Amino acid sequence: MHAWQSMSYSLLLLLVAMLQAALAIPAWRRRPSPGATLFVFFLLSVVLWCVAYALELGLEYVPSKILWAKTKYIGITVLPVVWFAFVLQYIGREQWVNHRRFPLLLVIPMVTLLLAWSNEAHQLIWQGEITTLQVGTVSMLVMDSGRWFWVHTAYSYLLLMLGTFLFLGKILRSSRLYRGQVVTLLVGALIPWLFNVAYVFKYTPFGPLDLTPFAFGLSGLALGWSLFYFRLLDIVPVARGALVEKMNEGVLVLDQLGRVVDLNPAALRLLGSQVIGQTLSEAEPLAVALESGAGEMQREVVLERAGESLYFDIRVSLLHGRREQLTGRLVLLHDITERKQAEAALAESEERFRRLADATLEGIVIHDKGKILEANRAVAEMFGYEILEIPGRMVLEFIAPESQPLVEQNMLSGYGEAYQVLGLKKDGRRFHIEILGKALPYQGRIVRVAATRDITAYKEAQAERDGLIQQLREALTRTEALYRAAHMLIGRDTLPTMLQAVVDSTVEALAVYQVLLLTFDPANGRVRQIVTGGAGAANIDPVLCQPSLDESLAASPHLLSLPLYYHEEALGLIRAIHHPEGPPFSAQDRELLETMANQAAIAIENARLFEEVQWRATRDGLTGLYSRRHFFELGEAALHKARYEGRPLSAIMLDIDHFKRINDNYGHAVGDQVLRAVADLCQDDIRGSDILGRYGGEEFVLLLPETDIGAAQRIAERLRQRLAQTEITTNNYQITITASMGVAPLLPEMSDLAALLDQADGALYAAKQAGRNRVMVRLAHS
Repeated sequence: MHAWQSMSYSLLLLLVAMLQAALAIPAWRRRPSPGATLFVFFLLSVVLWCVAYALELGLEYVPSKILWAKTKYIGITVLPVVWFAFVLQYIGREQWVNHRRFPLLLVIPMVTLLLAWSNEAHQLIWQGEITTLQVGTVSMLVMDSGRWFWVHTAYSYLLLMLGTFLFLGKILRSSRLYRGQVVTLLVGALIPWLFNVAYVFKYTPFGPLDLTPFAFGLSGLALGWSLFYFRLLDIVPVARGALVEKMNEGVLVLDQLGRVVDLNPAALRLLGSQVIGQTLSEAEPLAVALESGAGEMQREVVLERAGESLYFDIRVSLLHGRREQLTGRLVLLHDITERKQAEAALAESEERFRRLADATLEGIVIHDKGKILEANRAVAEMFGYEILEIPGRMVLEFIAPESQPLVEQNMLSGYGEAYQVLGLKKDGRRFHIEILGKALPYQGRIVRVAATRDITAYKEAQAERDGLIQQLREALTRTEALYRAAHMLIGRDTLPTMLQAVVDSTVEALAVYQVLLLTFDPANGRVRQIVTGGAGAANIDPVLCQPSLDESLAASPHLLSLPLYYHEEALGLIRAIHHPEGPPFSAQDRELLETMANQAAIAIENARLFEEVQWRATRDGLTGLYSRRHFFELGEAALHKARYEGRPLSAIMLDIDHFKRINDNYGHAVGDQVLRAVADLCQDDIRGSDILGRYGGEEFVLLLPETDIGAAQRIAERLRQRLAQTEITTNNYQITITASMGVAPLLPEMSDLAALLDQADGALYAAKQAGRNRVMVRLAHS
């Protein structure tokens, strides 16, 4: 063990490494997002660089310092390549570096790494004699750079420079949110780069001290800001963006200067890719319409494309940042060309109607008290009659029954405004007509002249427009619901809180009476957990808690039941229930629940994996007992509790006798089976409050709270006899073992758990010296 010098530099580097490792955890949870995995490897490269340099500075022994100087080259060589690949994935250019081209980027780093570890043979990385320079209390290596060092440095700077240029291009094309991500990422990369340039070209007053790893502390703050404030690698915008990408309506995002920073494929086909990053042409009617109103608005514009006039209904919404500051505008373009064409045709028809009404030539009916006196050919064609069949009939014969009261009211009142009713053709078909009546003298008497026109096309266009507007509103409502639901899922790490968040977000998104979520046990497929939510959660029918339902219940229009799948594995199912008196579920509700179920399955699987990782971090991989480190954490807590409450505490150290012979005679695989069997026997023979862990090799340690030395000795003896009397069955052998045990109580003079275990270990040693297969007690220091 080499002596450690001043720890200030090393501790600072370790803090930087911890910061980067902490950032890697949330980034790893977002690995379904593009670039997330590479971003994690980038952070881990920084961690390795910082830890290795901390050890290089902290150790005094020169060969050890050189060893860690070589080790840090793993992070130094990999970092620029991983950063460049991350940039390409982030900006959507991952095809530039696919699985065939990526290894080519690693050629120079791998050669550099091999040359660094074999530098003594060729001195291509460091040339001449490696010396040390004492700066204060810190001993630093002084090395002259070799020829290949400059090749690697130029290559690394080239990758960093290319990544920087790509990010600068991304800044010009991105919205404010993504621009914030890119800027913070760029700052996080440039800070260490600038410090490295100063170090490599010896522009720093700190001599041989490399400030690059220290600079990653500042870059870590920038990367953390990007992760948590600008929500770097977040999956929520992906789902929302997919909806916008598939919309038939054009979507434009303009910044505060009116430049186009984003648009979906529908808008791209209309305006072309050249508008990205540019303001719309001054001659463009769309630009004129947008410039005429700074706030939210709705209006119609005409765009000329390939000699054709295209009509659009534009809606402009203001975009605000987190502090309600204006960040830009969202423009929705809805193509209403067909409707406008229908309206134009209708307008032309109206113009003809006005001319013909004056001359009584088209769509004209003359009637007296409801009896038709004359009608022109246009009326006959409109209603499907021969011209001679119309005179003498009553006006109401041409009107659908449900519209007849309105027509009678207008004929009696002499109302002179146009109104719309349903006409009735000769074959019984209904269609929309508009009637305008006026009293005129006719053959010496006052009669009613009614001008009639078919407005079916107008009504259909109006219905289509209203339907499209309603669809757009529903799509925006679903998007907002998904956005809120995704926010509720963020930050839930444990499975119970994640399940409850899924249920609560479903209740909010669908506005349902009850929500029920079942999770399955992967071992047997049975229901493991049931989570409920909604106003009627306390009154959920127990039948709904079963995985399968009868056909009549499953077909209920007030019930939606969907499975939760992750990689073809059924994690559970989610059911949404409307109140019996409420509305039935729609197809849009089902689509929304399917989208939420997919996101929920991913979130639940992530939470389950997080809990599994936590469990593995505290357990011995072979026996499933507490690992040594976690045993000490629990043991120290138990020791402090025993001292505080004045309770006894005892420890038992157990060692399998002649375990090496088992490995030598039967093989290590059989030895592992024996260790697992001993762990299971010990686990079955202790209380729930006892703490059992694997101490190392064939040694186990048992901590007995509220147990004095006498009781601990009896427990150890009982356990020893059970082990000696148990025949352990392996794959091919029946093996009998014995164990030696040492028992020690907690004494006032013992400062910590290690002191107690030292006493138990001493007793164990005495048991082995006395012939093994026995229990020895040690009551005090000897």
